[in-house]
Amino acid sequence: MLRVISAHGNENSENTKLLAALALGAVKYLGGASALVDEDIRMGWRMARVGDFVLLEKPADQESPRRIDCYRVDVEIDDGTKFKLDPRCVVFSLRYQHNAIPPDFQLLLFGDTREWLNAVTATLLGALNRCVPQLFDQLRA
Repeated sequence: MLRVISAHGNENSENTKLLAALALGAVKYLGGASALVDEDIRMGWRMARVGDFVLLEKPADQESPRRIDCYRVDVEIDDGTKFKLDPRCVVFSLRYQHNAIPPDFQLLLFGDTREWLNAVTATLLGALNRCVPQLFDQLRA
């Protein structure tokens, strides 16, 4: 089950289901192990950089459940191989509610979705279609 929380009221359920599926697919098929360096060095997180967006899968900790946060990248460093993730640039957070299979999720949407939903959806859909085209074979049939 997917529960959506947005400051702008109820979002289209098909769009939010697609967004959740794309986030899970992007982390699984496009992501890799990463190290996040801030005041601490955090290892064991999975990250996928897709266009202007970064999906970061974070394990559960004392403060929050296991989740996938999607950031809009605003600050590039060097030649674009390094970048800063600004907590103010999180557009959504897909949070696992428990460890059962299948899991239940809570999708938190930040800001005005009209400003980012189409761009995130198109970017992730395009990247997954290029990388793992068989995922979409059933949609084409």
